[in-house]
Amino acid sequence: MWSSSLFTKIALLIGVASCDITIKSPTSANNTVVSNVSPCPEGKDIWPCICFEKDDLWADISCQDVNKEDLYTIFGADFPDPELNAIRVERNLELTTLPEDVFENVTFRALVFREGILEDVKAGGFTGGFSTALSLDFTSNRITSFPFGSLQNFAALTELLLGNNSIAGFPSMKSATLQVLSLAHNPLKALPSWAFVHLPALVSLDLDHTGLTVLQPGTFASLKSLAYVFLAGNQLTHVGADSLAFVSTALKVVSLSHNAIKSVDGISGLGTETGVFLDSNNLSEMPEMIWRPWLEKGVKVWVLGNPLASCCELTWALRNETLRSLMITDEICIDEAENFSLIQNGYCE
Repeated sequence: MWSSSLFTKIALLIGVASCDITIKSPTSANNTVVSNVSPCPEGKDIWPCICFEKDDLWADISCQDVNKEDLYTIFGADFPDPELNAIRVERNLELTTLPEDVFENVTFRALVFREGILEDVKAGGFTGGFSTALSLDFTSNRITSFPFGSLQNFAALTELLLGNNSIAGFPSMKSATLQVLSLAHNPLKALPSWAFVHLPALVSLDLDHTGLTVLQPGTFASLKSLAYVFLAGNQLTHVGADSLAFVSTALKVVSLSHNAIKSVDGISGLGTETGVFLDSNNLSEMPEMIWRPWLEKGVKVWVLGNPLASCCELTWALRNETLRSLMITDEICIDEAENFSLIQNGYCE
């Protein structure tokens, strides 16, 4: 389902920070562009890493096949400009621990360790980035230990991506600036009601495939800027009336696809441009008293692949052209002439 795909999530996050950080060219005190001196060190000094000079004169350092000792040597080298745009260590099979103080001689705006075998990230591994980092991306490793307590030390961090790791249990964290958080494909198992109390700036939250079985009342009540909520591929069976209570006026997507949801008592705070995805669950009914108010407001609801007892369960929506356009259901409920005729006449059997 597109609402759960990585590509769709990226497309939805237009305007939110990403790893490809764009920074204005360095300027001098009188606001003129600094002379075009390469920010990259000598290639031999940082091998097997490579330095790429961006058009805006900031440096990206890309590394593969480096171990802990290599990192200390490379980032202890003489950098013409120690203010780096991004440090990328991808598909690296030499490093299980990101050690202390390895980046203490440089700063960075994006730190990317993707598709490796990292298991432990030390708090001191972020030294050099507390005042400058916008993005931390540790997607697809084996991380069990991460210094979530250090997040409050970052002055401008907007993105934390930790999808596809081995983090057990939802961590306690605090950040006044974090906008994008992904913990998808981690064995969290539970989501405490206090989870986001100290993350007030969240715009996008990805908790797909994290083993959640229940949503606690009031969990999202502190998130006034929330736009995208991904909860697909979990083990939810019921949505309580207060468990999805939103206060954000910017809400765009609530994805609950591919759970085992049998009933929804209510979702509050949906906006006129919100899409609710309930595909591939165990819904046998869609009560009019719950869903009609949202459809009339313009909320779009996807219920494909649910064992609705019959098309009659949706008669109240399907016989109304406006509501029918907002309730996306299996084609049989719309295309079979007999059912459609019965619905049009206002009765079903």
